Amino acid sequence: MSVSKLPRDKSVTFKLPSVRIQAVACFVATMVIAASALASDRLYLKKNEIFCDTSKTLCLYGSFTYRVNSRIVSLNARVQKQTGPGEIYILLSGRNRQNDLRRAEIRIQIRGTYSEIIDYKMRPDAPDVSEWELSLFTFEAESN
Repeated sequence: MSVSKLPRDKSVTFKLPSVRIQAVACFVATMVIAASALASDRLYLKKNEIFCDTSKTLCLYGSFTYRVNSRIVSLNARVQKQTGPGEIYILLSGRNRQNDLRRAEIRIQIRGTYSEIIDYKMRPDAPDVSEWELSLFTFEAESN
């Protein structure tokens, strides 16, 4: 067969997707972006910083976080100076959508040695609060 006798190719046309397909694609892209934004559900009450009790007896270095989706409050810190054994008392406050005040108490027994690691997690009893703030942080040393 000679070159001139080859059948001509029909012109190829590309059709743009319909408006409905474009809308669905846009919706899916929006949902993916929103999901990735919600994936960072960690709120920091303290983030990699030193924070001390009201009397400056105990200072901790670390992070105090609240995970919104799982509703878990966690304290990951190290004792900055030797204080001896005692109890850490933390009071968290938050408000729900109806602006009702909610509180959560945390009590942690420590040995109070230098560089002691504190790894504490809890789920507050107020599931309707999405943001907590650190209201009170005290340390009471054990009496000998």
